[in-house]
Amino acid sequence: MFAQFFNMKKLNFLGIGPKIAVVGFSWLAVAIYISLKFKPSFSFTEEGSRVLFYFGLALVITGALFYFLTVPAL
Repeated sequence: MFAQFFNMKKLNFLGIGPKIAVVGFSWLAVAIYISLKFKPSFSFTEEGSRVLFYFGLALVITGALFYFLTVPAL
């Protein structure tokens, strides 16, 4: 009844993944184009590389933490 009330369709085997992938790959293509077009703007020193590595690592750990905290709810 809930699905009928909100006019929701039942998800198929892949779920919403393909829709998210289209958006994600579109943004990835834009990011790659911009980074190649303006390559000098994206160059950094070895010290900057280390900062970016640790910042990226912090983002990955945070994302993994949120993922594992939400898995039981799904």
